Parts: sequence; C-alpha cells; structure tokens
Amino acid sequence: LLPRAVLEAGQRIETPVDGGAALQLSTGTSMKLAGSTAFKVDSQGAVEHFSLQRGELSAHVAKLAFGQRFIVTTPDAEVEVRGTRFRLSVLGQAQACGPGTRTRLEVTEGVVEVRASGSVIDNGYASVNVNGNGAGTGHVGGLVGYMSGGGISNSHTTGGVGVYNAYQIGGLVGYLDGGSISNSY
Repeated sequence: LLPRAVLEAGQRIETPVDGGAALQLSTGTSMKLAGSTAFKVDSQGAVEHFSLQRGELSAHVAKLAFGQRFIVTTPDAEVEVRGTRFRLSVLGQAQACGPGTRTRLEVTEGVVEVRASGSVIDNGYASVNVNGNGAGTGHVGGLVGYMSGGGISNSHTTGGVGVYNAYQIGGLVGYLDGGSISNSY
C-alpha cells in the first residue's frame, strides 16, 4: 500500500506481524489496522462496507449524512456505526469466547449496531454508557444491538443506555429475534 493510494472495491490489505496501516478516507473517516490484520474493501460510496477477516481495526468514523452507511463484517458478526470511535478485533479460534464467537468490539464514543446471526455468546461482558440521539435508528443494546437466533448466557453489562429518538433499546440486547437469554443481566 503506497502513501495516498486510492482504495477500491475488492482491494485487500494484509499487514505483517510487526506492521500496520493507517487509512484516511475522503469522507473524513480514519482507520488504523494493527499487525497481522486481513482487511478488505467491499464497497465505497454512500455505503462503505469492509470485511475484517482477522486482526484489529481501530476507526474514527466521521458523522454520516442521511443515506450513508458504514459497515464492517467479521466472520461471525456485522457492525454498523452511526458516527463513532471504535476498535474491532477478530480473535483466533483458540481465543474464541464460547462456541466460536471471535469478534470483540470496544466502543469509545458514539453508537454502533452489532448484528450476529445464530451466534452464541457465553460469559460475555460489556461496560458501556451509551447516550445521545439515535437519529431514528434501532437495535441499540449494551452487549448486542441485534441478534437473530442463537443465544446469550452467563453474560452481563454495566453502565447504562440513555438514547432518545431510537427504538428497540436495551441494556443487554436491543432486539433478539428467535433466540434465548439465560442467566444474564
């Protein structure tokens, strides 16, 4: 990757173990890729979609205009942001939480929506304080924003969720479609 190179759909970036990469998008969004990261640009434009196959991505997403979306897909989840700062990691199989959950997300500012289909979260924990205007968005949760199928067990969150102008909000889960929650608070 050369300085000032243009990222195009389909382009992959793989960083060496002791390396990394800094990306600055024309939208004002900046991203940093840690060492041993595999990253792909899926689409650019009104919908910016990326894939993180392994490693770690830290991002400061510029405020999105109406109709714009910023999405990062991992092997077991999809994260959509609303203008925020976050760090997303994909762990190796040996480091997975529960049966195969490898994605870790740390939000330091703003709101994100996490979608996980059929995943199981066991012994999950999040310490969050989510506040502000959801701008009409939905699926805001302390641990998971949206989950279809799967389940959550032996998990908890601390902090609070105080979002207005949003729907399907919860301290643990914003919206759970067809899954289960046990021994969690």
